[in-house]
Amino acid sequence: MGAPTSSKLSEVYLQHMENTTIHDLLKKHRIEGYFRCVDDILVVYNAENTNICNVLEDFNNLAHKLKFTLEEE
Repeated sequence: MGAPTSSKLSEVYLQHMENTTIHDLLKKHRIEGYFRCVDDILVVYNAENTNICNVLEDFNNLAHKLKFTLEEE
């Protein structure tokens, strides 16, 4: 944190994760929409087909240094 390259490196890392492991999770859980802006992620899903708590658990198991949280509306 604080280094001029921190934001760029974290963006590259998240893009890599989105194109590999996160893409597979979205298909596994039948996520209908995934949108990210910097460090905010919006996930659109059908509650009849997807258990969002399982999705959150899988996201949190992707990398031990990342912590995803859930805010439901």
